Amino acid sequence: MSGKENILVITTSSHEGLKIIRYIKPVSAHFVADTEYFGEMAASLNDVIGVHSRTFQKEVSLIYEEAVEKLKTKAFEAGGNCILGMKIDTLEISGKGRKMFMITASGTAVLTEDKRNVLDKSDENINEVISTERMDELRRREEISRQIKNNELKLNEDIWKFITENSMFEIGLEVLKQSEKEFYAAEGDKRIRIFYLLLHYFNSIQEDKQIDLLYRFLMEQADEKYDNTIIRLMDELHIFDQKRILLYLNSQDDRIRRKALQLTVIDKKYFEYSDIKRYQALIESIESKNFVTGELTKKKKMLSSKEIDIWVCQCGAKNKIGKNYCVNCKRDIYGFYESETNPSAAVEKLQSNIEIIKKYIKN
Repeated sequence: MSGKENILVITTSSHEGLKIIRYIKPVSAHFVADTEYFGEMAASLNDVIGVHSRTFQKEVSLIYEEAVEKLKTKAFEAGGNCILGMKIDTLEISGKGRKMFMITASGTAVLTEDKRNVLDKSDENINEVISTERMDELRRREEISRQIKNNELKLNEDIWKFITENSMFEIGLEVLKQSEKEFYAAEGDKRIRIFYLLLHYFNSIQEDKQIDLLYRFLMEQADEKYDNTIIRLMDELHIFDQKRILLYLNSQDDRIRRKALQLTVIDKKYFEYSDIKRYQALIESIESKNFVTGELTKKKKMLSSKEIDIWVCQCGAKNKIGKNYCVNCKRDIYGFYESETNPSAAVEKLQSNIEIIKKYIKN
């Protein structure tokens, strides 16, 4: 069966040329958000003439897409490859000085004949005749590609919307590079917004393209301060490629091995019994590597001839055994911060996955 990204979403209860094999069940997905989380959305949702603010519209558009993605996941898990009668309902909730809203996406999960081109645009036929609308879209794509080539592209709201709606994976690396610069020039809510724009952009493109772009950028980009942001993005998208991770774990470059370790704990979209061997291979690779950057040693107690065990961090600071993170640089004996995954934590998570799979998934 195809993946979640190939789920068809139709707002009507039927579609010409679509053969339904089985109606499965109604599905729904909900997204609840505190308006304060999105900065300007904490302000009044309506202006003096009752029209939603532009900021509100943009934020709701992103959440709308997230709700639809969750709905597609529900349909896929139910065994469907199509959603019929999809609709969106929005409910505003107020109380105790706070405003929240809930977006609900709902529809019927069905199983159809797997004809990928049934819902292709009618103007994209086998004679290669294209409409004016399609021509405008192609011109825009060409213009964006030209701007990238000439280093002129600026990721404004209009560009983000276009490249997401049209799944422009071919500019993915440039999007990541520009977003990195904007991310560090921004603060607070603006950083959050950049992250969610990236998330929705990558959600719009095929999984194999997601994997290729994000793994390449993470391993090749220069600014390591951006690593955690990219890893979080990959975690949100459930991008897990065991073969690539194993390859990077076996790299001679310690920097790459450390990044790869962070990727071992990302959950897949779906688990299967064969994942046991994949996780075991990752555990073996991790345990065969020496990630330790500190040094175990002893020092004499003050005013005593007795010695006590300590560990010396890579920064030179001395720490008591039992002190997991350095008093000076806040890293552990492996050189990882508390927010990062060290080898012990990675192995523990992978072993836990194996036990759960053995218990709940058929061989």
